[in-house]
Amino acid sequence: MQTTQMRCPRCGVDNQCAISQGADIQQCWCQRQPFPTKPPLSPLPDNACLCQACADDLLRAQQLATPAQP
Repeated sequence: MQTTQMRCPRCGVDNQCAISQGADIQQCWCQRQPFPTKPPLSPLPDNACLCQACADDLLRAQQLATPAQP
């Protein structure tokens, strides 16, 4: 895994990817994390993983932007 793939493309911190640490993808935090259904405004580079904080922020922003159902 390249160094750029180990960093969150949104904030630049280590994304804590299990694969970058030599583990199986099934052990990664992202397998248990809800993600936004809409993509971020700017596209992510290929093979780039967000960090958990950025994934949380994007999900929260999407939830705030979604009108409540009556």
